[in-house]
Amino acid sequence: MLPSLLTQGISKKDYTKDSLSLFCSLWATASIFHLVAFSDIFIFSPFAWGTGICSVLLLLRPNNLLFFALLLITSIIKTFLWLPYGPNHLLFEMFLNIGILSALIKAGVANNLLTINPEQRKSVYEVFVPFVRVEVIILYLFAGIHKLNSDFLNPGISCATFMLNGIRDNVWPIISINSFSEYASIYGTVFVEFLIPILLFIRRTRTIGLTVGLIFHYILSIYPHQGLFSFSILIFAIYSTFLSEETVQRLYFCLKALKHRDVSYLKVFIPITLIWTFIATAAIYSHHFSLPIKYLGFGAWYYTGGILISFYLTTLIKERLIHKKNFSAVKCPVLMLLILLITFNGICPYIGLKTETSFSMFSNLRTEGSKTNHFFIPTKYHLTNWQEDLVEIEDSNLPVLQKYKQGNNLITFIEFRRIVSNAKGDIYVKYLRKGKKQLLIVRNGISNQLEATEQLPFLIKKFVRFRPIDKGLCLCKH
Repeated sequence: MLPSLLTQGISKKDYTKDSLSLFCSLWATASIFHLVAFSDIFIFSPFAWGTGICSVLLLLRPNNLLFFALLLITSIIKTFLWLPYGPNHLLFEMFLNIGILSALIKAGVANNLLTINPEQRKSVYEVFVPFVRVEVIILYLFAGIHKLNSDFLNPGISCATFMLNGIRDNVWPIISINSFSEYASIYGTVFVEFLIPILLFIRRTRTIGLTVGLIFHYILSIYPHQGLFSFSILIFAIYSTFLSEETVQRLYFCLKALKHRDVSYLKVFIPITLIWTFIATAAIYSHHFSLPIKYLGFGAWYYTGGILISFYLTTLIKERLIHKKNFSAVKCPVLMLLILLITFNGICPYIGLKTETSFSMFSNLRTEGSKTNHFFIPTKYHLTNWQEDLVEIEDSNLPVLQKYKQGNNLITFIEFRRIVSNAKGDIYVKYLRKGKKQLLIVRNGISNQLEATEQLPFLIKKFVRFRPIDKGLCLCKH
């Protein structure tokens, strides 16, 4: 064991400083940033307020598993109520929360969560940690696979160049946009998204994987979209599950060493901190901030994320650790089922079930209309015709449908049903479907097309959603 740590007062029996407590602290921090990023949605949700309260309590008492369980429950409910409109990473987090909660429930059946001892805490942690690791590997692989399409590799419309231009226009005007920077952003993104999971999977390269991931996600979050810093802090929290118990103890020792101004640690910590502080300050100074709290969240994230990078990298660089644990297997049946569900969610665009929240964020992927821009995954395996049943809006008194007409977009008939079945008051829509012009009229609650105005089944309403489809090339969407 680590005698130097024990002599400095970090006891191996001090379960306020174990891997589970570190994860709880980071998970609570991530939950608060989610609330800030999507404050316009969550401000009216009582379960979001419950999540915020539980997050604060857990930060104050990171060893309290009851607070952790309450955080997981309220977070699951708030995200579920927002479906199908929540972002990719919050759906992903919801699945993680369900898995982690199942591990806590299993432990709580035999033990009181308030009095669970250090060995029991370690057992609970080791149940859900392999699950979290596998899930994030799956997420990375789908993010990379979805980007293997002709439109993402097209500099004129690629989401990579779109985001590069967004950083230049909204944060750093000094960035030079040219062919080299455009292709570097495109191929660099694909390369890194495949590289990180490989490095994390191999135990001897795990430290390199964490380093690359921390830097990649911090730079990515500079783009002025609040979902990105919300996603980045989630990934930062998940990275803690790749640290061995020895590494976690050394991380706590790093905090103690810095507190006591240990020069050997300060020599590593200060240069790293100066680098991200310069980046964060320049970004905040140049950022086009406005008053809503989610924009203030950018500033809070730049410094919070930077601080986490400093502590992570100082520990990894100073200690030069080789992780001794292999990539553990998932043994709990509930967690194995959740892994299958996450995998199924990722392949949905290719089997015709949905295109939103399928981990294809910022990928330019198109699988609708009996054609695809993907290089090697065909559309012939669609289980439904939902992605082929497209609607073109010609005229409507509904602003949301007018938006699709003005944007030169098609929408799936399922999304058309979702919109018109939830519309209030009298409506009319002229649209083209399956090559035929149609007119929908709803007057005094009576529709001339019952199929179009019928409510979607509950599961489809909650978990199935499609992006609008561009008539030409697939432009960048979140």
